Amino acid sequence: MSDNTNNKNRQQMKTLYVLLITQAVSMVGSRMTSVGIGIWLYQMTGRATDLLLMPFFNELPGLLLSHYFGAIVDRFSRKKVIILSDMGQAVSTVLLMAMVLSGDVHLMLLYLAVFIQGTFGALQSPASDAVISQLIVDEHRDRVNGIKEMTFPVSGMLAPALAGIMLLQFGIKSVLIVDFLTFLAAVASVSNMTFPAFEPLPSDEGETLWRQSFEGFKFLKQSKALLVMVIYVALVNILLNGPLELIVPLVMTRLKAPEHVGWMLSLMSIATFSGALLASVNKLKIPRHYVLIGAVIVSGTGMAGLSFQQHIVGAAVMLVLTMLPLPMINVAFKAILQIKTPTALQGRVFGTVFQLAYGLATVSFVITGPLLDQWVEPAMQGQMLGAFNQWFGYEAGAGIAVVLFVTGILLVMISIGALLVKGFKAS
Repeated sequence: MSDNTNNKNRQQMKTLYVLLITQAVSMVGSRMTSVGIGIWLYQMTGRATDLLLMPFFNELPGLLLSHYFGAIVDRFSRKKVIILSDMGQAVSTVLLMAMVLSGDVHLMLLYLAVFIQGTFGALQSPASDAVISQLIVDEHRDRVNGIKEMTFPVSGMLAPALAGIMLLQFGIKSVLIVDFLTFLAAVASVSNMTFPAFEPLPSDEGETLWRQSFEGFKFLKQSKALLVMVIYVALVNILLNGPLELIVPLVMTRLKAPEHVGWMLSLMSIATFSGALLASVNKLKIPRHYVLIGAVIVSGTGMAGLSFQQHIVGAAVMLVLTMLPLPMINVAFKAILQIKTPTALQGRVFGTVFQLAYGLATVSFVITGPLLDQWVEPAMQGQMLGAFNQWFGYEAGAGIAVVLFVTGILLVMISIGALLVKGFKAS
């Protein structure tokens, strides 16, 4: 390899790490705002429904429009798209600030601000993923993807603590100001970066943006192995997302240990961070599709094991087993996508994949709550589920154990099924 190539690779990796740090800082600010506004809103209205609509409106743009945002990423400067996204999210913070300063709860203004933030966040996601894919030197692909996965649990550990301190000392306005400043810092940092150029596909010439937005779906349809993998990851996320939100009620009701809720939530973030760290330093030459499926099997086994625990220590061990492999799923999956997708199509493909593999997972929240509250928990307490009652009892929280057990078993079963699907291999 020539000196020029080595220098270019070093410069790209330097730019990449600066971008990752910038995004991590911005994420901490955004999650601080999410925590702070959530606490403030619940204090003002006392209604859980008002609170739960915030993530709904935040995720709605990505669920509906990610494929279109991906086409924008492939048509225009990805650097400018990232800057525009940060500026748009800063505008949403200003709207939130205006609402707080008014001293009153304007729910429509709140949801509008959250919707704007979600819109620009969904636009930024395929842009940053495409840029990161361009900047990664192939030999460091898993390490970089692992480091990127670390940013979410790190922000999950830092943001609540920082938001809590600032709320007590300075009020909600201080949290919003910090968030706004992180967006400005991100804009300033990205403005000074140089990203690799890419050549648009000849077939894109003369195409409308709307028609281009469906190219991600067409690419997946032509790449059967990737399509099967996307469907598999979508099913995994749909199964995981809702049940993972049951950890708090599990600890409070079934384990009867409300005093341990805080550190159990921290343990989830620590386990996720550790999994991302392991993924980033992994030197084993295991095919990525085996890493992906193996991680899901381990996580599913941990979730099924968690359902049987009636002591906080055993539950903590099973919770770590559940959370630790999750970043490995994303690291392996994203690396496969990056390798298999042409540079000029990555915005569209990544946007489409986000819609299918991650956006659809919001269905899990809609299904899990009513299923548990209206059917499983009453049936368990009424001793109507036979073997499940023998295994998990009939006291409060037994229904949560059933949901966790069934989810864990389903995760293991669909993973074994994926191994048997001809053509699943894509790495």
